[in-house]
Amino acid sequence: MQVIFKAHRFSDNPIALIICLIVFLLNCYAAWKVFEKADEEGWKAIIPIYNAYIYQKITFGDRYAWTFILFFIPYLGLVFALYSLYEMYKKFFFTDFGAILGAFFPYIANLYIAFNDDCHFSERNTFLNDFLDK
Repeated sequence: MQVIFKAHRFSDNPIALIICLIVFLLNCYAAWKVFEKADEEGWKAIIPIYNAYIYQKITFGDRYAWTFILFFIPYLGLVFALYSLYEMYKKFFFTDFGAILGAFFPYIANLYIAFNDDCHFSERNTFLNDFLDK
C-alpha cells in the first residue's frame, strides 16, 4: 500500500490564514501597548531586532540594553530570554508566580498588560542590575 502525503499551504485553507493574521495583529497591538506603558514609542515594537534591544532596555535600563545580544547564543539565549521576561513582568507588578507564567506564555501576558489598566510600569532594580553594579 502506498501512502501519499500532501503538503498543506495556507492558500489551501483561507480560514487558517485569517486566524493567523488576526493572532499576529493582536500580538503586535499588545507589544505596542506594552512599549507605550513602559514610556517607549509603540512603533519600536514592530521592528524585529530593534524590539529585542528595547525590551532589554525596558527590563534592565539603558546601561544593560546590550544584553539582547545574549539571545543569539544557543541554550544561554533561551535561559536568558526567560529570565528577561520574568524581570520585565515583575516591573509591571506581576507576582512571582504571574511573572513565571508570563515568561513561559509571553503573548498572553502582553495581552493582559495591554488590556488591563491596573498594570503600570515601575522602575525597580533587577537582580542583574544589582549584581553588575557591584
